[in-house]
Amino acid sequence: MEWKSNINVWRTRISYISTVISISLVLFVMGLLGLLILNVKAISDKVKENFECNIYLKDDAKKVDVLQFKKMMEAKDFVLSTSFIDQDSAKKILAEELDPEEEFDDIVGDEKVLEASVVITMKAEYTHPDSLKKMEVELLKLPVVSDVKYDGGNLMKVHQNVEKAKPWLLGISSVLLFIAIVLINNTLRLKVYSQRFLIRTMQLIGAKWSFIRKPFILSAILQGIIGALLAIVMLMSFLSFLIDHQPDFADIQNPEMNLMLYAGLMGLGILITGLSTIIAVNKFLRLKTDELYY
Repeated sequence: MEWKSNINVWRTRISYISTVISISLVLFVMGLLGLLILNVKAISDKVKENFECNIYLKDDAKKVDVLQFKKMMEAKDFVLSTSFIDQDSAKKILAEELDPEEEFDDIVGDEKVLEASVVITMKAEYTHPDSLKKMEVELLKLPVVSDVKYDGGNLMKVHQNVEKAKPWLLGISSVLLFIAIVLINNTLRLKVYSQRFLIRTMQLIGAKWSFIRKPFILSAILQGIIGALLAIVMLMSFLSFLIDHQPDFADIQNPEMNLMLYAGLMGLGILITGLSTIIAVNKFLRLKTDELYY
């Protein structure tokens, strides 16, 4: 009889471990999706904040006026950084971009075809094409500004691609969440099903429903916590691996958002396991004795 008892103990442990592994794998997949959603926005913001707008200044603009204009732009809420490029610097930049076999002076001549400019980068939320158009109109009214140039086509593509990605990510998130709930629910339901006769025995000796449910719920929540912790460890390991092979990925990481993601996984693990166990136990509590065999 002792060996049968040991077999039952091992079966219980294996069932417990398999349940935890199942929960952790499902939550890990959910975490990967959450990581993707967070970083899509971060990558989009990074691209937008690297977007440059060139504000060309008139040749007759005084140095004092140029410095005042630069300070004015630096004080704007939407501006991240500014840099001033004088005519000599602009000439050097253009010379570096030209074919080395061509002479710069032969192409440009003696005329001052290059204007001094102030290059600005802006906060991501202000880089919408409509906002840029309004800014362009306002800047052209200033006496020191001759022209405003930016690559509106590429910026529009970035915005369009982000907008297209949103419904897809929302749809995939909904499907994965549904799958996660179904898988975890089925795993826990099978675990409760294996102990349905124990539940009936406790009922027969007069135990209340709340008393019967309590150990199952506590066990399920503990499994949810352990599964979530394993999922978080796997997710952190994946992030570390990704950063080691793509160092630029570290620049767009937001520790606070990652912590919120980990907390969300923990909450999701506890919520799904707890509710699934309550539903499963209540189902077997309502069954008649002869129905337990089916």
